[in-house]
Amino acid sequence: MLTLTAAPYALPLSRPLTTARGAVVARRGWRVALWGGAGRVGVGEAACWPGFGGGEELAAGALAALAAPGDSAAPLAAPLAALSALRLHDPHAPVSLAAVEAACAAVPSPEARHALELAALDLRAQALGAPLAALLAGRPLAPHELAAHTHALVSDAEGAARALDEGYGAVKLKVGAAPHWTHDAMEAARVAARLGAAGGARAGLRLDANGAWGAEEARAFCVVAGALGAEWVEEPLRAGAGWGAWRAAGAAGAAPLAADESAPTLAAVEEAVALGGARVVTLKPMFLGGLLPALRAAERAAALGARVCVTHALESSVGRRGAAHLCAALAARGLAPAGGLGGALDGDPAPAAPARGGRVLLDAAPGLGDLPRARLAEV
Repeated sequence: MLTLTAAPYALPLSRPLTTARGAVVARRGWRVALWGGAGRVGVGEAACWPGFGGGEELAAGALAALAAPGDSAAPLAAPLAALSALRLHDPHAPVSLAAVEAACAAVPSPEARHALELAALDLRAQALGAPLAALLAGRPLAPHELAAHTHALVSDAEGAARALDEGYGAVKLKVGAAPHWTHDAMEAARVAARLGAAGGARAGLRLDANGAWGAEEARAFCVVAGALGAEWVEEPLRAGAGWGAWRAAGAAGAAPLAADESAPTLAAVEEAVALGGARVVTLKPMFLGGLLPALRAAERAAALGARVCVTHALESSVGRRGAAHLCAALAARGLAPAGGLGGALDGDPAPAAPARGGRVLLDAAPGLGDLPRARLAEV
């Protein structure tokens, strides 16, 4: 029988992040360990964010229920029992990804479900002696495929120029925190001009408003962003604006719209593309309830003609590595996803996957890679 432990963490960001929702200086969450046979342990992570997912109270309750020791009557004993029955540690057992996703489906918190699923997938890939990306791709991966393209998150034009010098092919700028949308438009124009001046005429400019504006402001900004050649504007409209307002924001000449917070489920992804006119869908596995729901959402979005971007939720390196493995797997499946996968938290006991030349590089070690799992599993 598999057992689960969960340990809380709180770690500062290497650099504070200013968004339309306020400044973020630290992240907290839980590291999860799934103890299996053959002396192996799979690791996962749950990290909440206001406005996304199910929230901290739901995640904390779900993880506590999952970790109830040896109690077959515990509220969430069924997922662990179902995963145990799959014999994840046995490389000869016929375990499908659909079976792993189904076993985790009863966990009510998407963040806790992500943690359990990631630990289970890590455990399974270790048993198979394969990187997690290969397990998700459904085939062995060549060394050059163990990487995921990523943009650099910048705060100004100088940061954009540095990112180009470091080999990044795209930068992402947070907008929406200024008093008026025109201030953000001017900053975006400065970044675009610096990209061009630095020889990055083909470098991508991605803008993220985090739901900053009403319909008129959003439409005006998106038209300016279109004139600047921005790849997309992510979440320009305030929550609850409705898909009709989304379509209006995508006026003639406007930059493509990207859905993130407004598409937290597979059904919402479909609605964002079909009803809201979103041409890009940003997927955060943490809030979709795991890598496998995110994989299905990516495939569905691509089938509807939308571009996919896979990002983490600024969690620690365990969750970040999971998102990077998903991004590499989607590329191996021919979906060519964009990514926002770099960075790290100060004091993180798990080493971050290195980012070089605009790519996050994954090692070939089984599962999530070469991690200090025994240390991560300490409660």
